[in-house]
Amino acid sequence: MMMIIIIVGVIIGVGVLVTTIFLSKKDKEIYSSMIPFECGYEVIRLFLPSYSLRFFYILLIFLIFDVEIVILLSLPVGIKFINMVYWRSILILFILILVIGLVVEWIIGTIEWS
Repeated sequence: MMMIIIIVGVIIGVGVLVTTIFLSKKDKEIYSSMIPFECGYEVIRLFLPSYSLRFFYILLIFLIFDVEIVILLSLPVGIKFINMVYWRSILILFILILVIGLVVEWIIGTIEWS
């Protein structure tokens, strides 16, 4: 049963990918029609300014801690199903990984906003 679900998922994923490739617009457009029109002036730069990596790092930290909160909130449900010593060791290991990650981010300077 699980193998059928995996095969169907792969088929759907490949189907969406192939459909997107065939339906995408592949016309060779003229250069002047691809640049934005700015009141008759020539475009000085073609590319937008790149974002700072700081924003990307903050986004990653937010996503990581968001997932960690979801895992921490679901841990009390596991008390009923597994041994208390095993549950406590999982909780301590998880919090230890969080603290180590936080210390590494602090040392690297990702958390400091200057």
